[in-house]
Amino acid sequence: MNNEKDLISWIQSTQEGAIELLEQLVSINTYTTNVAGVNKAQDVIANFLLSLGMQVQRVPVAARGDVLIANTPAAGEKSIVLVGHTDTVHPPDSPFQNFSRTKDRAFGPGVLDMKGGLVTFLWSLRALAEHKLLAAIPVSVFINSDEEIGCPDSHRLIEEAGRKSRAALVFEWGRTADGIILRRKGVGQFSISVRGKASHAGNAHREGANAILQLAHTITRLSTLTDYSRGVTVNVGLVQGGSASNTVPELASAALDLRVEKAEDFKRLSTAIMEIAADIVVPGTSVQIKADSFMPPMADSPESLALFESFRKFAAPAGLSYDQIPGILGGGSDANRTAYQGCPSIDGLGPFGEGAHSDKEYILLDSLPKKMINVALWLNAQREN
Repeated sequence: MNNEKDLISWIQSTQEGAIELLEQLVSINTYTTNVAGVNKAQDVIANFLLSLGMQVQRVPVAARGDVLIANTPAAGEKSIVLVGHTDTVHPPDSPFQNFSRTKDRAFGPGVLDMKGGLVTFLWSLRALAEHKLLAAIPVSVFINSDEEIGCPDSHRLIEEAGRKSRAALVFEWGRTADGIILRRKGVGQFSISVRGKASHAGNAHREGANAILQLAHTITRLSTLTDYSRGVTVNVGLVQGGSASNTVPELASAALDLRVEKAEDFKRLSTAIMEIAADIVVPGTSVQIKADSFMPPMADSPESLALFESFRKFAAPAGLSYDQIPGILGGGSDANRTAYQGCPSIDGLGPFGEGAHSDKEYILLDSLPKKMINVALWLNAQREN
């Protein structure tokens, strides 16, 4: 039975309801460390999914908001997992707090990254449920609450979801030319700490060991690891140290960001970074570099390309094309982790917009139903007979 016309008509005629859900989620501050706010948003989503007849599980995560996992009755081994996150980068004291809209745009913290993406698949699931189709689709939902800081607490759960799923659809915001994301760089985060010896800069300069001076040397050497030809970048974006201009600084620290196209480059560069830590040019100082986290690259594969091709078969009825695949993106997402587990993954399935992570964040409202229709039609084709 062909349900395409009914699904398309329902989605197009209920957009005000979808926007009301979007406003409800955007109006809740879900800065990553605002656990109460994140869990409040997860409450809204959990109740929404329960109303569709899905089984919902809340997984508490230490010092973070809950991870939300939901399944249709048909879900089991090798289901399709729909992936998103509720946390945003906008703190509770940010002046950018409220949802607003014009004729063609919606504004607000997280409206693009990625509450618009959440609403995209939530409303698609509702369309399927309204037409008595959802229960027969083997689909799971995975929504975490620490993606914006690299998933330090939820990464094992998303990796498990990737291992157990036959396909992952990730709803970060849509790119231009309807581009679906198949490749992302891996992201490594490192902490650098230097200890020297404090002394008076005027009376006992020779007795001191300048931690900042050693850190400057270390940073200079680390920067030489950048290799654009291999898609490798090393960036020190935060530096701290010292207590006063007339004191030889005892302590200094920095945060290092590493981006790689290939996982093997991360292993190679991690070794090089630790070797640089041992290169001391300021006597009396010591350097420690700690690997804090690593998000593996999202590499394309024949399986992910096949998933992409099957998904875009339903683009035309939605008014989309997907004629282009963007080049590799420098930023990571949960798709990195699902793809690294061997799960065919596509990303960028949320609405179009601009200004992510800024106070100008917005989505184009007419892109919402298009993305919803594509998702709903593709999921409908995955129903078990």
